[in-house]
Amino acid sequence: MKKKAIELKNVSVGYEKRVWISDVSFLVKPGKILTLIGPNGAGKSTILKTITGQLKSLGGVIELQGNPMTTLKQSEIAKQISMVMTSPMKVERMTCEDMVATGRYPFTGRFGILSNEDKEKMKAAMEYMEVTEIAQQNFKKISDGQRQRVMLARAFCQEPKVLILDEPTSYLDLYYKMDLLEKIRSFAREKSVAVVMSLHELELARQISDEILCVAGEKLQAIGTPEEIFAGGFLQKIYGIPKESFDENTGNIHLKGNKAQPQVFVIGGGGSGISVYHRLQREKIPFVAGILSPQDVEYTTAKATASMVLATKTFYPAKRELVELAKQWIDKTAKCYCPLENFGPYNRENKELRDYAIKLGKCNSKIKLGDENLENTRNQNEIGQKELLVVSFGTSYNENRCRSIGAIENAIEGAFADYSVRRAFTSRMIIERIKNRDSVVIDNVKEALERAVNNEVKNLVVQPTHLMNGLEYNDVVKTVEHYAGAFEKVAIGAPLLSTEEDLECVIKIITEATKTYDDGKTAICFMGHGTEAESNKVYAKMQEKLTKDGFTNYFVGTVEATPTLEDVLAKVQASQYHRVVLEPLMIVAGEHANHDMAGSEEESWKSTFEAAGYEVECIVKGLGEMKEIQQLFIEHAQMAMKSLLFTP
Repeated sequence: MKKKAIELKNVSVGYEKRVWISDVSFLVKPGKILTLIGPNGAGKSTILKTITGQLKSLGGVIELQGNPMTTLKQSEIAKQISMVMTSPMKVERMTCEDMVATGRYPFTGRFGILSNEDKEKMKAAMEYMEVTEIAQQNFKKISDGQRQRVMLARAFCQEPKVLILDEPTSYLDLYYKMDLLEKIRSFAREKSVAVVMSLHELELARQISDEILCVAGEKLQAIGTPEEIFAGGFLQKIYGIPKESFDENTGNIHLKGNKAQPQVFVIGGGGSGISVYHRLQREKIPFVAGILSPQDVEYTTAKATASMVLATKTFYPAKRELVELAKQWIDKTAKCYCPLENFGPYNRENKELRDYAIKLGKCNSKIKLGDENLENTRNQNEIGQKELLVVSFGTSYNENRCRSIGAIENAIEGAFADYSVRRAFTSRMIIERIKNRDSVVIDNVKEALERAVNNEVKNLVVQPTHLMNGLEYNDVVKTVEHYAGAFEKVAIGAPLLSTEEDLECVIKIITEATKTYDDGKTAICFMGHGTEAESNKVYAKMQEKLTKDGFTNYFVGTVEATPTLEDVLAKVQASQYHRVVLEPLMIVAGEHANHDMAGSEEESWKSTFEAAGYEVECIVKGLGEMKEIQQLFIEHAQMAMKSLLFTP
C-alpha cells in the first residue's frame, strides 16, 4: 500500500474560532492530485490555508506522511510542504532568482547559505518553469503571469512531499494555463508529490485531477473521481446555474441568449455553428438553430443561446414535418446563416434547408452583424501590387481593438487609396487567445509577409503602431529585413514617438484632450507599458518636457519599467492634489489599462492612489482612438512611402 502523503480527518476550518466548514476529511497519496472546486467564498482557500498552518485548525487532525502535524516542528513541515497562494507576497528589491532561492532555505541552516547542490536545484526548477531569462529582474516588476511561474519554480525546487496551490492558473493566458498544469501533472507523477489545489476552471479540473472535492455550504458536498463529479446535474446544483447553461460533457459554461421571437435561422452541425451562436448571443439577437441531434457537439451551446432548437433523433434523418417547420422559420426570419460546408447522409435535410434559404436570397456562410470592422482581420488575398501592412502588438479586447487599431487601419486606408491595407499582430498570445475564443484568425508578421509574397506584392510599406523603438519594433524590423529581397521596393515606417517633433505633437494632443481636468487640484497621470530597451528613456523625456512646458500636474509612469508607480505616487504626494485622473499612454486600452491601471486589484494604480487617500477617475481610452494620433501614423507612413526602399 502506498504511503499516505496528506490526510485530513474530521477537520473544522474557519476564522477567529468561528467554524465555516466542518468534517473536512480526505486523503491524498503521493503522485496524486486532489482539486477543490466550488463557488467564490465557499471556503476552498480556507481549507488550503488550514493545511499550511496559515489558519489554525478548529478541530480534527491533519496528518503529514502519517504523523499529526501538531507533533512536527515547523522546520520539518517546511521541508515537506510547499505552497503557492493567490495573495501577493510583500517583497522589496528581490530578483526572481532571489525569490526562487527561498524555496531552498528550509535546507540551508541558520545562515541561509546556498550550496552548489541548492543552486543546481534552483537552476533546474527555473529552466523547467521557463523563467531563466527573467532571473535578474525585480520580482515586483514582472507580470502577474511571470510571477506565478516564478512562484511555481520556487515550490518545485523545494522538492516537497505535498504541494498546495491556490488558483495556480490565475493571471495566465490559455497557453500558459495548459503548460503550467501539464508541468504540475508531470511533477506530481515523476517526483511522487501529492498535490492539493483549488481551481475555478471546471474543465481543467476534470482533466488534471485524480479526485475532485466539491466545497459549498457548511459541509463538503462530495468527493470523487472527475467522472463521478461531472455527472447527473450535480455541478449545476452546486453552482446554482441552469442545466442548459452547463455542458457536463465539455465543462463549458454558456451565457443565456435572447429567448425572444427569432430573427435569424442558423443551419449548423458538427461544431460549425458554435462561433455563430456566440456572436448572436453577444449581439442579443434571438435565433433558431437546427436541425441538430442531441449528440451533436454544438447542441448544448445551441440550447443555451438559441430561442429554439429544432432537433432530430441521433443517427436518423429528420422527419419531413420537422424539415417543413424549419422552412417556415426560415420564411419568418430575416436572415439565415449556414457555416456548415459538408453534408453527409444524416444531414442532407440541412443541405435542403440551405438551398431553400439561398433560393429566398437569405443565406450567408459568414456572419456579419453590428460593427463589421470587428471581424475585419485584413488578411484577404488578391490585393494587388501595393500593400500597406499595419503591424500592432494587438489586444483581445474586441471593442477596444476596433476603436484603436481598427480606427488607425481605417484612417490609413482612407489616406492611401491605391494601397491595400492589411493587418499583423506581434503578440503570439493575443493571436491565439482571439483564435481560440472567437474563431477569428489574425496573421503574425511572418505570416503576413508570406501572404504578401504569395500575393505577388511589389511595393510593400510596413507601418507599425508601436509607441516607440523598443524590442517589439526591432523584431518587426528584423523580420521585414529578412523578407526584403522578395519585393521590388520595401519601406518601414517609424513608431509614434521617434523624434522630438513627435514628442511635442503627442504632448500637445494628450494635454489638449485632458484640459478639462487641468484645474490645479487634479494630478493627471499617464501609464505607459515600459521596455527594457534604451528607448524607455522616452517616458522620462516626456515627463521632463511636460514639466518644462508648465504642465506641472501631469505625470508619466510605466507598468514594467521606470518611472514606476511608486515614482509617480511620490511626485503626486509632493504637491497638494485632491484628485487623480489616470489614463493609459498606450495605443490600445487593453489588459494593462483595464487591470493594472483601472482594476480593483490591490496593486493596481487605481487602488494604490485610492489607498493613498485620493479620489480617482480612470479614462480607459487608448491613444489610437484619437484622430490626431491616427494622423501622426499616416504622416509616418507617408515618410516611409517617399523612400520605398528598406531603411530600418
